[in-house]
Amino acid sequence: KDQLDEIDLKANFLLEPVGKNTAPAIALACFGLDKDDIVLVTPSDHIINHQENYSKVIKRAKELAKEDFLVTFGIVPHYPESGYGYIEAEDEDVIKFHEKPNPQTAKKYLQKGNFYWNSGISCFKAGVFLGELKLNSPDVFETSKIAFENSKKEEPLRIKQEFMENIPEISIDYAIMEKTKKAKVIKSDIAWNDLGSFDALYDILPKDKH
Repeated sequence: KDQLDEIDLKANFLLEPVGKNTAPAIALACFGLDKDDIVLVTPSDHIINHQENYSKVIKRAKELAKEDFLVTFGIVPHYPESGYGYIEAEDEDVIKFHEKPNPQTAKKYLQKGNFYWNSGISCFKAGVFLGELKLNSPDVFETSKIAFENSKKEEPLRIKQEFMENIPEISIDYAIMEKTKKAKVIKSDIAWNDLGSFDALYDILPKDKH
């Protein structure tokens, strides 16, 4: 929130314990916002050490989001990692999203220089996200809308489990980003690490003789 100075935390809600991946979770948040509100989506299990660079890419993301683009952050790869998805880009234009490659393909991506790790961080207007969700994954849009409209109107907003169960489980990449014509990617050299494995934790935690 400190990085996005004029952004208010308006979407205050709780989800019942029904995992539906990122697209429905973001949709439910966006239904609680004004259509022109800028949304920054950041996974909770990542670490970013270059705060100054992070501020710069967020500033650029806001600029593109205000122009009605769906912005994703492409991490500059420093080695051929086969555990991440990749974004192929030309400047800020997304050419294609690629699944996690094998080690040989990851090396080719690194050599080409226009492939970035898919960080899962994104930025857009709430209304633009919902419009593209409705266009590209209408079933996710409609079931998420029904779940939101049938939620308990209180603070925090509570989404009922019976409606959550009707929503398809799908990521933002599959639901929108791989289909939309409004995708942009920002080259991000922000000392990023996905803390989703013990190897990643080993890289960032202090070490001793053990």
